[in-house]
Amino acid sequence: MTKRTALQKRARALQAEQGIGYHAALNLAREHTESPRTTVALLRPGKQPGQYILTVEHREHTVYGGPDRLDDALWGYGWKAAPGQDLAQLFAAGTGMLKLVRDERGHLEDQADAVWAGTGCNRFGARGPHAHDTHAPYLMAVVAALGAAGAHIADFDLYTDEDRRLYVTLAAGLDDDPEDADDTQRWVLGWIDARGWLIFLEPGPGESLGSCLTELPCSLMELPEDVAAAVAANRTMVSTPRTDHPLPGLEEPGRGWQPPAGYVTDPEVSGEPGDVCLDLERALAAYCQHPAWRADREQQLAAGQ
Repeated sequence: MTKRTALQKRARALQAEQGIGYHAALNLAREHTESPRTTVALLRPGKQPGQYILTVEHREHTVYGGPDRLDDALWGYGWKAAPGQDLAQLFAAGTGMLKLVRDERGHLEDQADAVWAGTGCNRFGARGPHAHDTHAPYLMAVVAALGAAGAHIADFDLYTDEDRRLYVTLAAGLDDDPEDADDTQRWVLGWIDARGWLIFLEPGPGESLGSCLTELPCSLMELPEDVAAAVAANRTMVSTPRTDHPLPGLEEPGRGWQPPAGYVTDPEVSGEPGDVCLDLERALAAYCQHPAWRADREQQLAAGQ
């Protein structure tokens, strides 16, 4: 996703709604999306020629090449230089204070942070005691739905990097031992926040993971019971020459927890890791109230984790 894609999309919508020119719509979209939040950053020289270190809210960012590269360096963090400053003079001095304002991306970041405030989950990965990844509640809800549908879960895990991922490994049966993973190829259900659901058989010797992936016909934030149902239906759809590795059969899952009003099963994500989609954040946050997650949290707290 380019820097201005989200802003341009909003401007095009305003242009169609109000019958105004594109540049007028772009200015209007910018006025309505940019946050007034400001901060002051400290600029100091780096260790290499042409390198500067910019400290913004206790985080250091590296700027190469002077003021003409400042916007590029700050964009990924949702900041831009406030107008009315002599950036050339500041960089010539090599040190000083720089006023920053939130840009459109930063405004979305702030709104996403507000969604997760008070949940104990962190959008940038679990940090500190009692902190959790934001896709952990959804993972536990899906694991519970798969279990209720009759699946044997060998293992599950999640990752947070540029994107958020979760994986559920389905055992061939109750006697499937995780210690025998090198000898047994098992089905794995995966989810990526910028892509959606997929399923694959663990790669064999000489196989790449990419050659084994099959898209699962589910929306990005499909309800857990519907994910389990799609896995059950997909057992005859998965394309693989290894017929000795059937997908474990599942029963139609029961229905229990219902999402809150306004829950979006198919958030419009850009497909680029790190881009913010508020509908996705709200949908993930809804699972903080899911019984499977609450039960898991109670067990962790009882164990002192």
